[in-house]
Amino acid sequence: MIYRCLKLEDFQAMYDTFMEAFSDYQVKIQMTKEHFNAINIRRGLNYELSVGAFDSKNRMGGLLLNGIDVREDELTAYDMGTGVVPKYRGKGIAGSMVDFVLPKLHEYGVRQYLLEVIRSNEKAYKLYTKRGFKETRKFECLSVSLNKLRMNDVIERDVTVKQIEKPDWNLFETFWDWKPSWQNSTNSMKRCPENKIILGAFHEKELRAYGILYPESGDISQIAVNKDFRRKGIGGLLLREFARRAETAGKLSVLNIDKSSRGTLLFFESAGFENFVGQYEMILEL
Repeated sequence: MIYRCLKLEDFQAMYDTFMEAFSDYQVKIQMTKEHFNAINIRRGLNYELSVGAFDSKNRMGGLLLNGIDVREDELTAYDMGTGVVPKYRGKGIAGSMVDFVLPKLHEYGVRQYLLEVIRSNEKAYKLYTKRGFKETRKFECLSVSLNKLRMNDVIERDVTVKQIEKPDWNLFETFWDWKPSWQNSTNSMKRCPENKIILGAFHEKELRAYGILYPESGDISQIAVNKDFRRKGIGGLLLREFARRAETAGKLSVLNIDKSSRGTLLFFESAGFENFVGQYEMILEL
């Protein structure tokens, strides 16, 4: 195989390879080219620091997509997806792509390399631990069909849910108990302003909770309630509105809840959400 960094003109081959490589993935992946492109923008794809593995006929058999951003004051790379098509598996291609890109990341000035791996994927876990990646957090991914969504009776009165056109990201972050994963971070939300809606729960003009939803997929990227106004049904109000807006998707899902946040997990579980996969967040200091 020939390994090289990717270019914008590789997009079609990237999409085709990604879909084939993840066609038998533990989590079913279905997306259009437009959705694939939007996700790449959202996660900060850097073509020059991403890798393609090409066979003798210049057909892409594997890819490693990297996003670049500043995380905790350090220039950070994020493995957006590493995959090999079934025909070329078992030949060490995934590891070779990682080894190919590591010196390029270091040369670029990247100081840490972040990724997520499904906890049951022992092969991938060993690949990364062998290269020095360390676990930082455990994540849980939950979803619920809209017809199974359970909503508690609303306690708080005089709260109105409406769309936020000019988000106050600094205010939002004061509501957090834990920091979202890369793809749900504030910077990721800013990079891809279209296709999502931001809703706020207001008492008069005071924001008491907010949430970010991608209606087409039913993906909840962020949701948080002001710490002084919890357990009053305000978060449930946002879920109700999310469900109404995600009717076409038929479900709601939330990826990468920090497992240490028992309160967040209980909130979603009480609404009928169920776990469909768990992940490790891992990092390599460069």
